[in-house]
Amino acid sequence: MVIVVYGTRAELIKLSVFIKLLKSENEDNVIIDTGQHDNSELQKALKIPAPDIHFGRSYRSVWSKLPFPLSTALGIFWFVLTTIKLAKVFINNKGIVISHGNTMSSLAAVFAGKLTGKKVLHFESGFRSKAFGSYTLDLMYWIADHLSNYLFVQYRDFEENLKKESISKNRIFFVGNLMTDVVSYVLGLGNKKTVTGRFVLVNSVRSIKNRNDVEEMKKFCVAVSGRVIFSANPIIRNMLEKYGFFLGLDKEKVMVVEPVIYEKYLKLIAAADIVVTDSNGVVEECNVLGKPCIVTNKFTPFRELLNKGLVFVTGVDGDRMLEAAEKIEKMKIKTVSIEFKPDLTKKAIEVVRGLEK
Repeated sequence: MVIVVYGTRAELIKLSVFIKLLKSENEDNVIIDTGQHDNSELQKALKIPAPDIHFGRSYRSVWSKLPFPLSTALGIFWFVLTTIKLAKVFINNKGIVISHGNTMSSLAAVFAGKLTGKKVLHFESGFRSKAFGSYTLDLMYWIADHLSNYLFVQYRDFEENLKKESISKNRIFFVGNLMTDVVSYVLGLGNKKTVTGRFVLVNSVRSIKNRNDVEEMKKFCVAVSGRVIFSANPIIRNMLEKYGFFLGLDKEKVMVVEPVIYEKYLKLIAAADIVVTDSNGVVEECNVLGKPCIVTNKFTPFRELLNKGLVFVTGVDGDRMLEAAEKIEKMKIKTVSIEFKPDLTKKAIEVVRGLEK
């Protein structure tokens, strides 16, 4: 039996096909949602089985907006409570514990697994951003990797990271990028209509932090060739309003929209000429779709994708972003057609079955 733990939307998306195949194979496998994010609508949209165990809403959206150190104290309290809850579930169930990524839910699953003597398997191992300001995230990956018994790796670069940290190769399993299966699966869901017309898709969740960033992003959006669709969460939108992004803006040229459900957003990525993002997940999705991507972080951990020539790391620098866009416009990009054949996920499940014995 396998016990899969997730808590955030990103974890649910990346594990969606894995969970779907796992539950269809054996209903006794246990799926746990820690409630770190509200995943109910996403779970329905992805058409995957509901979790067997749900710990209830975490109210993270409330506590994360509170001032430091109260927000940190509440986060730590939730983490400890979740670890205890998971430990109680693990004691009463057999099987390998599977966690994903570097979230509080992931670490709670790893700690609870170690406390109860379970074998723990960590997905997306070896991820090291090595970027300024990301030390905490890297540390969480490092802890999960070093405490877990088995490590599933999606890129050869990540495998090398683990080997450099003296992790035994017997614990490391290269399974490939399972996002290939997720993207092909999600694109086949819901309305089959695709977005038409040429446009640049901009997505920012963290890289815009001050007035200069807003001005640089505006410089790019106004000057880049074609229409711009800018997906901005409430925090980023408030930043844009605060520092004058909308002043004198041609709203037919640049549309700022709220984030849409994952299925629709993935179809926007598939239809865009260029994608501008600071999300590692979106970079991976662009890679699967063969889509050129401008990264507004100062670093990307995906060296393999950089070598393909479709990823341009610019930071939030309008001139560098426009220069990258000009290079992309001169490239002959082939449209990638993908069909849902979850071979990589099936092989990953076969490896898990082998580890159970």
